[in-house]
Amino acid sequence: MADSVYGPQQYSGGSIDLSLQSVTQNNNQNQTVDDGSSLFKDCQETEEFTNRDAFSTTAEEHISNGVDYDAELSEKNQKDELEDCGLDETTLKNMGFEFVEVGSTGCFMKDNGDGTSSCIRVIASSDSSVEPQIVHTVINQADGSADTKTYSKSEFTDLVSTQKAKEIADDLYESMEGFGTDEAQFEEIFDSTDLSDDDWVEIAEQYINNHGSLVSDIDSDFSFLSGKTEKFEKYAQRLLNAAANGNEKAVNILCQELHNGTAGQIGTSDKFVAKIFAADDDVLSKIISNYSSATGGSSITKDIKGDFSWGTQDKYIKIIERLRTKK
Repeated sequence: MADSVYGPQQYSGGSIDLSLQSVTQNNNQNQTVDDGSSLFKDCQETEEFTNRDAFSTTAEEHISNGVDYDAELSEKNQKDELEDCGLDETTLKNMGFEFVEVGSTGCFMKDNGDGTSSCIRVIASSDSSVEPQIVHTVINQADGSADTKTYSKSEFTDLVSTQKAKEIADDLYESMEGFGTDEAQFEEIFDSTDLSDDDWVEIAEQYINNHGSLVSDIDSDFSFLSGKTEKFEKYAQRLLNAAANGNEKAVNILCQELHNGTAGQIGTSDKFVAKIFAADDDVLSKIISNYSSATGGSSITKDIKGDFSWGTQDKYIKIIERLRTKK
């Protein structure tokens, strides 16, 4: 996964709701795979957290399987490790987690408001060659039963990054959903300087997977007077930059959004398409090469034909033919 700049200064226009994703099986851990339960839910404040003993017992049993995670990590050490994964102290507080003493060390804990508590704990070994692990436990407050999953730092980083991207994609969609457009909310997200080009690839992927096409929604919700052209160009440029820097996912997103902006909708997002066809030959060649597989068998030539005036259509077709010949 591409590096992410999500951190203390990231866009935070809503409560983060991270859900457990499928993770790679780790042979050194007795690790279970996603059951779809919630990792972080909206916090409801309570006087005290319950079932700490249940969490401590579950964690100790879990971590003793395979590797001896015997090092005691302080609150600061655990915060530092979680921040390495993209889950900084500010985000933890915004999600309602607080550090509590459990066993010989402690964990970050919150009441989920649905009869369960969530605990996040970083475990480490006195053997410095063993990378710390992230243990997440959901405890049933009624009977003390617990569901525990363990992640490597890279897996947890991917989980956090993916779910932050989904949150931002959801907020973008919410700003355009229904009658009218919340332009202030859209602009706050879209104009954020704290999101990298690679972050926008992740956001675009989550938007497409959960809501459809960001290109099509911008096209339908904004006019040229409200900055549609600038939004098209900015969105396309972010994806093009990421693709030029070797992000293969960006190439596939560009293919999908090019299709969405032409044959995939009524009308044509011509300014977005124009920005793509103005890209350098290397990136455009990758788009042409990947187009069919990325769009479920669509033809870039057929998508272009009939969507533009004769002169523009002829120009784009000639670019496609030239790059195919060059290849």
